[in-house]
Amino acid sequence: MPFKIDFHKCDGCGACYRTCPADVIGWDKETAMPFMAYPQECWHCGVCWMECNDTGAMAITPTLPPQCLSERNPRFLSLPTGAELSRDNIGMI
Repeated sequence: MPFKIDFHKCDGCGACYRTCPADVIGWDKETAMPFMAYPQECWHCGVCWMECNDTGAMAITPTLPPQCLSERNPRFLSLPTGAELSRDNIGMI
């Protein structure tokens, strides 16, 4: 699942649009807001999320294989079903 944009939190700064290395985020000039231009090509790298101006508008859903998100693999944290990577829980990973 690709990133999600919370338009209620987005301030339209364009940081995600300018920094996406895969160029999957488009820019709507009429609304001055980003949009998912090519969601199927998202690398899930998290650059858009990291560059978001602390508004919390970008949400990244982990798309790692299930074997990576298990307690048996100490390198990764098992997030509850449906949980999203957020600024609140990034320190736990």
